[in-house]
Amino acid sequence: MCAGSRAGRGIFPRPHMDEGAGADAVVESVQAGAARSPSRRTSPGESFFTYLLLGIVAYLVVVPLVMIVFGSLRSGFRDAQATWTISNYLTIFTTKAYLDSLRNTLVVATGATFLSVAGGSVLAWITTRIALPSPKLIQVGILIPFLMSSFVGAVAWNYLAAPRFGLVNRFFTSIGLGWIQFDIYGAGGIIWVTGIYGIPVAYLFMRNAFQAMDYRLEEIAAVTGASRWRIMRTIVLPLAMPTILACGLLEFVTASENYAVAALLGTPVQFEVLATRIVRDVSIVPADYGRASASAVVLIAIVVIGLLGYHRSIGLQKKYVTITGKSARPALKERGLARIVGGTIVLLYMLVAVLLPLTVLCVTSVQRYYGQPWLPPNFTWSNYAAILGDSRFNHALLNSLILSIIGSAICVAIGALVAYNTTRGSHPMRRIVDVLATAPIAFPGIVLGLALLWTYVRVPVPIYGT
Repeated sequence: MCAGSRAGRGIFPRPHMDEGAGADAVVESVQAGAARSPSRRTSPGESFFTYLLLGIVAYLVVVPLVMIVFGSLRSGFRDAQATWTISNYLTIFTTKAYLDSLRNTLVVATGATFLSVAGGSVLAWITTRIALPSPKLIQVGILIPFLMSSFVGAVAWNYLAAPRFGLVNRFFTSIGLGWIQFDIYGAGGIIWVTGIYGIPVAYLFMRNAFQAMDYRLEEIAAVTGASRWRIMRTIVLPLAMPTILACGLLEFVTASENYAVAALLGTPVQFEVLATRIVRDVSIVPADYGRASASAVVLIAIVVIGLLGYHRSIGLQKKYVTITGKSARPALKERGLARIVGGTIVLLYMLVAVLLPLTVLCVTSVQRYYGQPWLPPNFTWSNYAAILGDSRFNHALLNSLILSIIGSAICVAIGALVAYNTTRGSHPMRRIVDVLATAPIAFPGIVLGLALLWTYVRVPVPIYGT
């Protein structure tokens, strides 16, 4: 057995193969033969289909990207006197407010990435190495925050940890520990909320990595007298490092483009990131679309750099493998004190990410006034009656349902066609279609909205504002 060896190099003696390994070898041989076989000719129908997909994807992706860059180099928006200029970029890189927002973006993204990857790795290690009660239920509980919007979590933590009036702060004050106070506003609060709601993604990454490891390596090290810390440092971390890097870069991309949490928890203390700065620039009168577009291009650059690193890490994962005979799944052997500590950590995460936020949202929604004692006389259903009877709420709810259903259906349809063309087709342009179809992941939502604004006020397609 050898950890971290390059796959595909013939530097090890061929091991004895059982039936399963022989079947795998046959499959690999067939795949290798297919890869060496001459590519078949592309039919006219396939060429038409590929170019049609290329046109659709290029229009949806490339045109807005070009327009956002175009807008960042113009001195005005829909202004006949507008000229080409780089002053928008000069302003961003020489003005303290913009430099602060850029620095804040990097600080928040780095902090949230560390919290989410560390938390996800710890939870993944606990659930794959410690025999916890009700493991399926625990896994569902860990993944519940994945189904919740981080914005909803930010609203809940605003109620819980707002200075002086937050429920947690009031609780500590009521028991004589008023010196323990939390402030959810600013960089710390944004990192906290973004990080804990990014943990489920990191958990899924790291759980798969830990389950794929050959647990016998750890057993052998333990038998030879290695401490748990040395096993973690010399075996587990080196094997998991490619996954940690890939997961961290993906979390960094997600955190750097998060607008909702930063807007809710940063605005009260004038803490801005690039995403909130873009909204500020397009909200002032008159709107400064040039600077907003330049900020958007800088944000895209940050995200693209992270994605390039992510794809490089994915490639690294494929190059380094653990060479073993039969596969060996980790045995859940840790019990006793480890079980108590591990179970406590899992419960604490579910408490701060699920139970406390959902409880405070549900209770606050039926209170007559925020801050009242949680007693039955102070509860009412009038809040729900008010929003259900509000035509603006009903209209917004209907719009949300229409956009989510139709939008997701269109995305799934186009994605399925692109995936089929990429995996089953032979046209050389199919790779370009694949790259363009996955490029929007580098577009933060606020940036994409600004790009579409630039596009559809100039392109004669009457869908702006619909």
